[in-house]
Amino acid sequence: MATKQHNTLVIAIAAVIAIAILFLQWRNNQRRSSIDSRVYKVANGWGYDILVNDTMVIHQASIPVLPDKKPFATREQADRAARTVITKLKDGRPPTLTTFDLEKILPVHEMENGR
Repeated sequence: MATKQHNTLVIAIAAVIAIAILFLQWRNNQRRSSIDSRVYKVANGWGYDILVNDTMVIHQASIPVLPDKKPFATREQADRAARTVITKLKDGRPPTLTTFDLEKILPVHEMENGR
């Protein structure tokens, strides 16, 4: 009979530990970083910042990848670029924009002319 009580106690303790682990994992997921963007006006166009928990981690005043360091022509382009970066971060990928990403954001003539 003592063995049965011992086994029941061990199973109950294991269940409590498992529930505690699941709860802690759930709570950790609730605390995940908030990732936001802020689009801002620059002299000749638009740029964006990426913020993690309200701390700026990326400041992008010009179109990445293109050699001439010009800003995005419209607020919408800067916003789409920022949203692409946020999606990459949330997916665990590097936040770099590629030429392929920019082809979806910028009009073809801006890509061809380097703006």
